[in-house]
Amino acid sequence: MKMSPGDITSYPKFHSYVKYDIPKLVRVNQIAAAIKKFSGSTTLVTIKQGFIWGSNPTIEVVPTLLCGGTRAYGCYPVWGDNKIQIDKKLVQAYEAGTDKRPTKSGLLVHVAGVTLLHELTHWADAKDGVDNPVP
Repeated sequence: MKMSPGDITSYPKFHSYVKYDIPKLVRVNQIAAAIKKFSGSTTLVTIKQGFIWGSNPTIEVVPTLLCGGTRAYGCYPVWGDNKIQIDKKLVQAYEAGTDKRPTKSGLLVHVAGVTLLHELTHWADAKDGVDNPVP
């Protein structure tokens, strides 16, 4: 993943999370398998590439994010593009340490991280050129 120099400067904690922590998630087999499940014939190699700092996609922090006309935490706005978007307020909540929510099992996770993984799934799905349904 990549970020613009301006977003890196504005959101240093989020930048560190994307650069150092998100790439570790590629080693969690359940995460890679879940993304693969919704990515059609996109290879696992391509999917894993998306987790690596400095590779596509580029994360764009957007104020008052609308995706398909609806307020959203994240968006993959242009099919086949190498850009994913995340809402500015969510990134600010990450910076403040207030974006964690419990999963059904009670594990606290960063909503910003879950959002990036969801949008990364859309990005990975587009890599094979076929639009598979992603919930």
